[in-house]
Amino acid sequence: MSTLVKTDLNLPMWAKGVIAVAGTGVILFGLYQGYQAWDKHNRSKDANAVSDSAKDTYKDLLKKGQKLTYPESAYGTAANTIQKLLNGGETITTEIQVVNEIIKVVKKPVDWYYLISVFASRDIDDLGYGKSNYDLPTLLKDQLDSTLIGDKVNGKFYWSEDTLYPLTEYLANMGITI
Repeated sequence: MSTLVKTDLNLPMWAKGVIAVAGTGVILFGLYQGYQAWDKHNRSKDANAVSDSAKDTYKDLLKKGQKLTYPESAYGTAANTIQKLLNGGETITTEIQVVNEIIKVVKKPVDWYYLISVFASRDIDDLGYGKSNYDLPTLLKDQLDSTLIGDKVNGKFYWSEDTLYPLTEYLANMGITI
């Protein structure tokens, strides 16, 4: 014969309220963590798809006779520099440095697609909110958002433009869209 155990602890109402709020908080935190893991997985898949597409385009351009402007190591160095500059709390200064770094190594479309493929997908610190996985174009669109006010980029002054604009303008001259 089994006996039922009475679990009513006769807690005061305020204690039951604290337990209910804490329990709800734990459940919401668990749901948030699950969403974060799901979102990171999807972003990683998307980032890998962008990188793979860029790698295919790069290989096609090589078959058509195009060659990289610089040794392959220069693009790896540029990718690492971009990650370092945008990892965490970027500033207008670091954003301009990223634009200049890309302009320094990208002289033709084959360079751009190789840089994207070398960057692949990387985790970038969200300044205390965890990390997000990015491919290079998505990272640039997301992070190069400071407003230029008389700042000089690639030899030209910009007023009231996001830091992404000079890069977009530069790449557009080569027929590349971010």
